[in-house]
Amino acid sequence: LTFTAIDAGHRYGSSRMWEKIWFHIRPGERWQAPPAAEGWIHRKAHALEGVKRLVEGMFWEENFGLESRPAALRSYGELLRLYLLREMGRHGEGRRRETQLALSELFGRVEREPGRRWTMNDLVPLFPRPVSANHLYKLCVKYHGVPPLRRITHLKMRRAEELLRQTRYPIDRIAALMGYASPFAFSAAFKRETGTSPSLARERAGGGS
Repeated sequence: LTFTAIDAGHRYGSSRMWEKIWFHIRPGERWQAPPAAEGWIHRKAHALEGVKRLVEGMFWEENFGLESRPAALRSYGELLRLYLLREMGRHGEGRRRETQLALSELFGRVEREPGRRWTMNDLVPLFPRPVSANHLYKLCVKYHGVPPLRRITHLKMRRAEELLRQTRYPIDRIAALMGYASPFAFSAAFKRETGTSPSLARERAGGGS
């Protein structure tokens, strides 16, 4: 089963005899092909034989069917639509899991380097599959609800909260560990993210004692 991106050309070839069925599906509410940035996906179909039998039945009806041909073609078409929706649904679920794991791997790398001043140009090459900056931005918003750099700020502030609770490090040192040039810039970012200042957060948590 091959899902190809919208408006993207592909070539097929084989060194042996093969059979292939093409379905040209107009994108809409119920039919979603992969976006061009995702390229194409080729994998084993779960209901290939069923799809093949339905297509063969449709061809037979088209060429040899009698007065009941329109009704038979509608029935074949509806069954075929259900088979394809089932396969496309499996593709969608697998792709979602794959994307979630890829984002987790990417931001896991970010968490290991909280002091780095990350940019989109840094993130794109680290994503486990080829992706544009624009598509990575959209994926992050879709799965995390915020853009990538905002997600990084959240991770940095979460780590900063841990340091405030668990260590006696002064604010300026924590700021430097999170990649901020000054404690004032860090404090402002911390307050925007958490709603409170670093010193008050430490006091409330009883950290540094």
